[in-house]
Amino acid sequence: MWRGDHGLVTVKAKLAEVAGQLQSGLPKSKAGVLVVAIPAAIMPDLTKHLDEWSEAGPNGRVFVGPRGATPRRTNFNQY
Repeated sequence: MWRGDHGLVTVKAKLAEVAGQLQSGLPKSKAGVLVVAIPAAIMPDLTKHLDEWSEAGPNGRVFVGPRGATPRRTNFNQY
């Protein structure tokens, strides 16, 4: 959940690629559910990213491809 007015992101779910399939669920432990403070210096860039590239709503995915798909590990391989 994104709370831009406070500069905080709440992580309360995970999306993992297991055997080629995306699986959503809860973090492995209570320690995985956390609030992350976002530095003020990157707030403008993060807000722009969220406006252009993320799903709408407080529970939307932060990283979404141009056609709405979830990026996979292979999208980040270096050539």
